[in-house]
Amino acid sequence: MSHEQPTLKGYLYVLASIVLVTVAQLGMKWGAMQLPTWQVELAVMLAHPLPLLVILAGISCYVLSLLCWLAALHSTPLNIAYPLLSISYAMVYLLAVNIPLFAERLEPGKAFGVLFILFGAILVGIKPRNNAASRINKS
Repeated sequence: MSHEQPTLKGYLYVLASIVLVTVAQLGMKWGAMQLPTWQVELAVMLAHPLPLLVILAGISCYVLSLLCWLAALHSTPLNIAYPLLSISYAMVYLLAVNIPLFAERLEPGKAFGVLFILFGAILVGIKPRNNAASRINKS
């Protein structure tokens, strides 16, 4: 089992993946909201080109996010990278309640859950102190 250390480049790839997946979610939500009905009918989709383009841009952001994620996994331990990816859930919620066109309501229970997600991501990202207890556990 390797004990690879995360690199700055790894953290930047994780951050890029988080931002891209957040943009993807919000873009696809907006595009879906603009369509008169959610049916996979070519005529309906082609009659609304802007939402279709935004949805396709969202899918493109997902693809770019995946590429960033693969790069992040190359230089960041999974036990650090994966929990940090959960920040995207918090970002989507926080942006959806703060951008009026999404008309999402801020609900105390959900906001509390988002705080737990962010707190957990911070705990994962904190580097442990190199003290006697951690040296004993490594033996």
